[in-house]
Amino acid sequence: MLTDDQMSQIRNIIIVMMENRSFDHALGYLSLPESGYANWHKIEGVRQASAAGYANLNPEGAPIAPHPIDTFWNAAEDPPHERDPISIQLGSPSARGVFPMNGFVESYYGANRRILEPNVVGYYTPEEVGTFDFFAKNFLVCDHWFSPLPASTQPNRLMALSGYTLRDFTGNLPDVTNQHLVYDWLDGKASWEVYCDGNPFISVIPARLLSVLTSQAFKKIPDLKPASLPTVTFIEPRYTNDIATGTAQCDDHWPSGIHQGQLFLFRLYEALFDQGPDSQDLWSGCVMFVVYDEHGGYFDHVSPPVIGTPLPIGAGYSRPFFTLGVRVPAFVISPFVTPGSVSSLTLDHTSILKFLGRKFGPEKKYGPWVDEREGIGSIEDVLNNFASPVPQPPRFGDVGTQAALDHTKWMASRPATVGPVGTSDHSLAIDAANRQMRDNYPTEFAAKFPEMEGYLSRLPGPKK
Repeated sequence: MLTDDQMSQIRNIIIVMMENRSFDHALGYLSLPESGYANWHKIEGVRQASAAGYANLNPEGAPIAPHPIDTFWNAAEDPPHERDPISIQLGSPSARGVFPMNGFVESYYGANRRILEPNVVGYYTPEEVGTFDFFAKNFLVCDHWFSPLPASTQPNRLMALSGYTLRDFTGNLPDVTNQHLVYDWLDGKASWEVYCDGNPFISVIPARLLSVLTSQAFKKIPDLKPASLPTVTFIEPRYTNDIATGTAQCDDHWPSGIHQGQLFLFRLYEALFDQGPDSQDLWSGCVMFVVYDEHGGYFDHVSPPVIGTPLPIGAGYSRPFFTLGVRVPAFVISPFVTPGSVSSLTLDHTSILKFLGRKFGPEKKYGPWVDEREGIGSIEDVLNNFASPVPQPPRFGDVGTQAALDHTKWMASRPATVGPVGTSDHSLAIDAANRQMRDNYPTEFAAKFPEMEGYLSRLPGPKK
């Protein structure tokens, strides 16, 4: 636990949450000796999976082992990642609650028109994920950070924003029941803002639509300036089918390729930490998290811990969760972590809420539904470098050039599309929320998105 003096040195907290990638799929390569990562022997990744003979079976019963995937690969269909498909992906647990984690190919095959997709058991290498590689070699990797629930986007993002969820699935309409969010909790305790190129996740909560359009706390990414950040900053990528994106989403959710997200994170890092004295001041008291909401149907070999999440009052589902979800990529970027280090502490998205509670909460607590979540650590437990904090933010070098080049190649390889580009339920919910904003609050919509005049009228779908 940090001392009060150490905690007081943290002046800015930045939380970045991306979409739908698993740890082995995106970062498992770090465990390989040839990865160039100094602490490869400390990472739980594809090296251990391969050594244990980990594999998924194709429909004929032949094994598919973890393997590198092509730079521009993308699945033909969205890998399934709702509750029931995830139960197939995890497989039947042992008597001790250990899952074999061997049903990712089977799950994809059953959900997506009996298409065999071996690359859901594939992993990227440093050439494809240069921004990740930079983060890993200069900051802290958390290799036991799990999504809070074996479920999809909306439940896990609600867990990240509330510590509980009233739904256990992702709907394709903006109909998410309103619940108490971390934004509400922070009011009166610390300043906060949300930055997103289009609309933030909570636009799928109808009760929050007007505040997204009118509150000064919801800003656009170009407004992000290191000298003017609040105490707590939430940053979200451009979601598939968001109003401001067309086909240029960068959330890493299918059908986005990995390169959009890499370029987004590169540009975000530079916008925060490569802006001269203002960046230096921000860096000296900053803790930043980059994490993914859930695994998106891509493989991971580590069994989720048996840590339950009780049903909250008012839940729209009746089956409680008995385990965490699948491992996801997670980094802690700060002068207060040892460069190139690894933490294997069990964490999930509520670990950030525990940390906020410790720093800003009454009696240094967030709330019993978060603080009493047994077996989950707090972020403060991985901040271990207060004695010799890193004096300056590391520089990217040529990583950004390569990320931009890969992004350009990726976009050139994609077929031209008109209107919505994804068919996942969350992307449809985002598209529907855009329309609901325009239809229900036309004046406020025009004021916030003047550049979008006429955009929605050109999209497929019902017109008002």
